[in-house]
Amino acid sequence: MQNSLYLDDLPDAAVAQQIKTAARGRALTQDGRAAGVAFTGDGKMAPETWIVRFDIAPGYDARKLLADAFVSTGATTIWYFGGDATTRQAVTDLGLESAPHTAVFVRRAEPAAFAGGLNLRGAPEVDSQTRTLVLRHIEHYASPRFAAALLGGEIVGYAILQELTPTWSEVSAFVFPAGRRHGYGAEILARAADAAEHTGRMVCAAIAYNDASSRGVLERAGFRLADYYFTAKAKPKT
Repeated sequence: MQNSLYLDDLPDAAVAQQIKTAARGRALTQDGRAAGVAFTGDGKMAPETWIVRFDIAPGYDARKLLADAFVSTGATTIWYFGGDATTRQAVTDLGLESAPHTAVFVRRAEPAAFAGGLNLRGAPEVDSQTRTLVLRHIEHYASPRFAAALLGGEIVGYAILQELTPTWSEVSAFVFPAGRRHGYGAEILARAADAAEHTGRMVCAAIAYNDASSRGVLERAGFRLADYYFTAKAKPKT
């Protein structure tokens, strides 16, 4: 399942979709013709000094247009997905220095098995206090779906899914403080991903690059690193 075609089909994570939806575009021209658009952050989801989307028409000089985009927008940084070959090459050609920002994970070909007693139950109605608490962790999910994770009849947390495309979902897990440090997060993620995949959907997850704790939970749940969103800027002068 985890072949190159699978990864080529990987959509933007929920946070990236939100950042790009809120971004502001500025037209780019070359030789007097419209050649593309550079979008900058809205100041909330991403800084206004970040180019968060760089779209150019085929046949144009990506390196030159990216350099022009920095000048015309006043941006100092570009945020881009590693799988965006055009932007990645333009960043390289300009000699910018990239650093991982957000890590994207997909399921392994043989996901981990759990012998725990957790069960997921659809939870279309979540009380407002709990919903507010959970959504603080996934504010970038536009229309989350919840499933309660039950252990012996008690809710210990929630699985949260966001549909990204007709075939892809992003999954996250929330565990109430009293239930943490028992491995429930990984089991919730694994069971939620299994349920989605049994309906024919593909599953991914996204976390901050430096979130080692969440990475460990994802890996125990049977996910593997697929790619990064990067930030790139000019190298410091020596």
